[in-house]
Amino acid sequence: MYFKLVEIIFAIAPFSDSVSTNAYVAIIQFKTNVFQKLVEKHRAIA
Repeated sequence: MYFKLVEIIFAIAPFSDSVSTNAYVAIIQFKTNVFQKLVEKHRAIA
């Protein structure tokens, strides 16, 4: 999922302005942080 989003962004980035690219990167970073927190919670429970 994460890597697929990166592929999509690199496909779109050359055709979009920097603001759009920054927004996509921010979304990916947010989703990555959420995923990491979920993994950490799972490890803490286990």
